[in-house]
Amino acid sequence: MSQIFTETVSINAPLEEVWNYFINLEENAANWMKGVQTMEKETSGDISAGMNYVFHARGKKHTSTVTEFVPKAKVTLTSVQGSFQADYTYSFSSENSNITKLTLNASCDARGVSRIFSPVIKMAIKKSDQDQVSLFKEAFLNRGQVRT
Repeated sequence: MSQIFTETVSINAPLEEVWNYFINLEENAANWMKGVQTMEKETSGDISAGMNYVFHARGKKHTSTVTEFVPKAKVTLTSVQGSFQADYTYSFSSENSNITKLTLNASCDARGVSRIFSPVIKMAIKKSDQDQVSLFKEAFLNRGQVRT
């Protein structure tokens, strides 16, 4: 895996509150993931490793799999398109009882012909998603407010 980018924010809220907002992807992902209109679990039940999500972004249907899940600590969402794999690892930690640190580490792996296009794909991912946790922080802090 080759790293694309890492972004970290500190959020003035307890870890449990931040985690609960994040993990409710079906309801909240569209508020902070650029281009995502909807995100739905393919199976019912609590989130765990191996669970798949279907999301609609930029007019296309995509699938993402939870490949790592540590409650209140870490979630990795993995998407594969052809021979290109992108991993988005979200890590949560508590700086004190009222400050939560959220870090996103995006990495990828390209095989076969995709290796030729890997630098362009990485640049596109970075441009599109490098501010994702900043957008998450904004959405979290503005939750419950009516959008106009």
